[in-house]
Amino acid sequence: MKTKEEIASFHEAETLYKSNLFRMQMNECLSNISFRETKTKELDTFLKKLHKYLLAPSAVHVVGSYILKTLPRPNLNVDLGVEMPKEMFGEKDHLNYRYFKKKYCFLKGIERMLSKFDENVVVSFVADKWTPFVKIETKFKYTVRLFGIIDSSVFPINKLGPMKNCVRPWLLDESVERDSASELEPTPFYNQMILKDMMMLFHLHYLSEIGINSELKNGMNLAKLWTRKQGVEMNTFIVSMIFAFLIKEKDMSVNMSSYQMFRMFLTFLGGLENRVYTICENFIVSEKVMDNFKNEMFLKFDDFVLLDPTGLFNLFGFESNGFWKTVKEKAKVSLNVLDGEDDLKCFNFLFLKQINEISYFDGIYLIQGK
Repeated sequence: MKTKEEIASFHEAETLYKSNLFRMQMNECLSNISFRETKTKELDTFLKKLHKYLLAPSAVHVVGSYILKTLPRPNLNVDLGVEMPKEMFGEKDHLNYRYFKKKYCFLKGIERMLSKFDENVVVSFVADKWTPFVKIETKFKYTVRLFGIIDSSVFPINKLGPMKNCVRPWLLDESVERDSASELEPTPFYNQMILKDMMMLFHLHYLSEIGINSELKNGMNLAKLWTRKQGVEMNTFIVSMIFAFLIKEKDMSVNMSSYQMFRMFLTFLGGLENRVYTICENFIVSEKVMDNFKNEMFLKFDDFVLLDPTGLFNLFGFESNGFWKTVKEKAKVSLNVLDGEDDLKCFNFLFLKQINEISYFDGIYLIQGK
């Protein structure tokens, strides 16, 4: 005879999930990819030692999925935001790549310091053009990544709007005179890469206030796993912000099951339109400054726009329009599979089978530049 708990479980499977089999598969999948908080004691001790070793920065903040406890396995990356001292930067260091060069040198210096860090770790430097970071591979399966961030007051925000130019023409073309009266082309991507570093802590605070429970964590982990298996892996921060947007729009509730949340995630991506989506209307700057960040300005450069909680930059702008068109198409296909009758095929397609470009597209062209 079934217990009350078993009867309630079967009823829940009928009403909240695709089927009982799908629910069992999903629960087993989540048990394999979900973050295990009980196994972080050694890591937390290591982070405290590391923090003491990094006294030069203004502050060191644990950021990303680890602090929100939404870290999906097997990619156990723990991100630290190393706040660079405000005194490092001049008033116009947002121009002509000066900020990025200083960030690069700062992190490179940290990498050299940490090479003496006696904790049986492997320290290396990842020289990404926009987002360089120090990579620390530990003996307990976690990878700690140190990123450079700055306070939101370091540069004037009104100078970093999508229509502003922060890379002068003479820097890229020697034939252009420094005092040339030629029109300055906007540099929206460059500008938002600086804004991203300035708003990192604000975003973390915003996400921590949406009320992340176990079902929301599981929903985010399913979404992150889906993007990886579908070959459209996006920054986990973007995934978290999409969930925040859906909660803000009341399309999603923290009281939903993780399956329902995942389905709403796919529904949103499958229905992306050429418009501006906004997460929050409580802007942190004055209306005068926001005149430099009007919705129509973002649409001049991107087909799909999801403004961050500050309203200052496009979260979708970190990837190409082609990427989001592919994501949209794959979300539609996944929803159709999800509505099918073959539960085993559905689960395998969504969460087990790795799809790559070669198996998905009819033709792939590689264009090499100089």
